[in-house]
Amino acid sequence: MRSTLAECEAAPQAGEAKRCATSLESMVEFAASSLGTRDVHAVAAAGASHAASPAEMYWKIALPTSPMPGAIRDLISPASSVGSASKEDTVGN
Repeated sequence: MRSTLAECEAAPQAGEAKRCATSLESMVEFAASSLGTRDVHAVAAAGASHAASPAEMYWKIALPTSPMPGAIRDLISPASSVGSASKEDTVGN
């Protein structure tokens, strides 16, 4: 929890747009504001369990050059992030 909050509150890196999303709705609002349009459509993943979640698919479509922050990934799919800490999550902890 501390590392997620620290990542969220940290200043964005050069060229990174950042906002702390506390819900799926706020994540969609951030994506829409980043795109400069409210004309967004939901997508759904079908198939194997290793498929990206709908929110991850949307993020990749809406913001293809911006990686999804770990805090948002954890918010939309906390079970999938267990045991999958990134290098940034473990440095200095």
